[in-house]
Amino acid sequence: MMTMKNISFKILLSLLCLLSTSLMAQETDKENYPFDLPEVITASYNFISQQTEVFNNNLIGYNIMHFNTDKELDFIRKFDPISIRFPDGAWSNFYNWETDELTRYNDTTFNNGQFSKIDNGLEEKGSKKIGIKGLTKLNNEKKTQTGKGFDLMWTFNTNYDSNEKSMRRVLDYEARGFDMSYIELGNEHFWESQRNTRVSSAEKYLAIAKSLSDTLRKERPNVRISLPLSWREAHKDYNVTVADDASYFDAITLHKYIGSDPDRAKESNTAYANILTARLTLKESEMYVRSFAPGKKIWLTEWGVSAERGTSKGGAALGMADVYLYMFENQNIYEWSNWFIVNGVLNSFVTFRDKAIRAPNWPIEKTAYASVYEIIRSVFENSTMYNGSMATSEIKTRKGNVNAVNARVVTKEGKTYVFVVNLANKPVEFNLTKDNEYVSSSYTHEAFAFDGLHAQPILPMEQSPLKLVKNGDGTTILPPLSVSKISFDETPMTR
Repeated sequence: MMTMKNISFKILLSLLCLLSTSLMAQETDKENYPFDLPEVITASYNFISQQTEVFNNNLIGYNIMHFNTDKELDFIRKFDPISIRFPDGAWSNFYNWETDELTRYNDTTFNNGQFSKIDNGLEEKGSKKIGIKGLTKLNNEKKTQTGKGFDLMWTFNTNYDSNEKSMRRVLDYEARGFDMSYIELGNEHFWESQRNTRVSSAEKYLAIAKSLSDTLRKERPNVRISLPLSWREAHKDYNVTVADDASYFDAITLHKYIGSDPDRAKESNTAYANILTARLTLKESEMYVRSFAPGKKIWLTEWGVSAERGTSKGGAALGMADVYLYMFENQNIYEWSNWFIVNGVLNSFVTFRDKAIRAPNWPIEKTAYASVYEIIRSVFENSTMYNGSMATSEIKTRKGNVNAVNARVVTKEGKTYVFVVNLANKPVEFNLTKDNEYVSSSYTHEAFAFDGLHAQPILPMEQSPLKLVKNGDGTTILPPLSVSKISFDETPMTR
C-alpha cells in the first residue's frame, strides 16, 4: 500500500524531472543555431600562387591603456602590441599633452554630459596622468629590441589646442623618438558631449579641422590625416558638412561596434545571427561613411564584435575572426584597425579582479577574444597573402550572404599557413587547392573550437588555445564553430 509519504516523494521526483527537462530545454534553446544549413557542408579554398600582397600589420592593432605604473607597463609588454592609439577614445578630446592630464579648461557650455567629470574618474583610479612617459619608455625598448618603435595613431585635441600648440606637440613627440605620420582630427565630434564651445557646431569644427590640417601638412608634408565620420543616419547632416571639402583629409576614421544580447528572452537566434554575420554590418557602415568621401581609406580605430555587453562568447569571437578576414580581403579600403579594447570594460582580452577600476587578474587570464587574436597574429603578422577564392555553402540573411567557411593563405619565413573560420555548427570537409590543383603535401592542422555559441573559454596567458586535430595529409575536417591554423613546412605541392 502506497503511503502519503511515498506519494509525496513521487510527486517531488516528478516535479524535479519536469524542472530538469525544462532547464535542459532552455539551455538547448540558448544554443539553437540561428541559420538553416545543408546537412553536409564542404568547403574549398583555391589560392593563386602568382597573386600576392604584403599583409598590412596595422590591421591587427588594438587600443590599450594605462602607461604609468611598472605593473601597467609589464602588462603591455606581455601583449607586445603592434600599434598603439594614444590617447584612446573620448579622453583625447580633453587631453592636455603639456601636462599629460585631462582637463575641462573651465568650459561649461559643452562637454557637460557623460564626459564632464572624466578627469575626476581618473583621480578615482589613482592617477590623472595618461602616461606619455611610460609610452616613451616602451617605445624606446621596442626600438632597442627590434630596431623599430610602435606604429602609432595619434588622436589630437581639436577641442582646445591651437595650431601652434599642436605643432609643438608634434615637435615634442618627435624629440621623444615617436613617429608622427598618422593623426586623427579628434574623437567622435558628431556627439555633442565630446565637443566644447570652440567646435560646438559642424561648421565650427570644419574650420578648426581644415586649419589644423593645413598647418600639419605644411610642416610635415608626409603626414596622413583622418576625419572621424559617423555611420548613423542621425548624423548625416554633420557628415555632409565636415566632409564637404575632401582635400583636407586622407582617410575616414570609423568606429563600429557590432553585437546583440543573446541572453534576452526569445532573442538568442536573432542576436547570434547578427553577431556571426558581423562582416555584413561592417560593410554596410563602410559603404555609408565612404559615400561622403568616395575613395578614402578607412581607419577603423575602434571596433568590436560582442555579445551581452562585450563578453567574449564563442559566437562573438567567431564573428571577430570573420571580420578580420573581411578587412584582410579589402586592404585597398582598410588601412588601420584597432580593436577596442584589450584591458577595458568592453570586448576585453583579459579577465579582471576588479572591473570597476580595470584591474586585471594576475597572472593574466585571456578571454576568447585574446585567443582568437593570438592565432590570427601568429598567422598574418609580417606575412605575404595569396589571393584566392572560397567555394562553400552560404549563410543567407536580409543584408546579404556570408560564407559558412572563410579562409586565407599566407607565406612567411619559408612556411605556408592557412587560416580558416568555420561559422557552421557542424564539421566541414575542407580542401585546399593551389592554382586549381589539389594540394597533396603533409600538414599540421590545429584548431580552437567552441562547445557552443555561448561558450566563454578562459585560458592562462601562456597556454595556447590551439589543439592538434591532424598531422598528415589528405582531407581536412574543420571542427564546428572553430578557427583553424593549418601549417605546411614548405611550399605546398599539388597532385
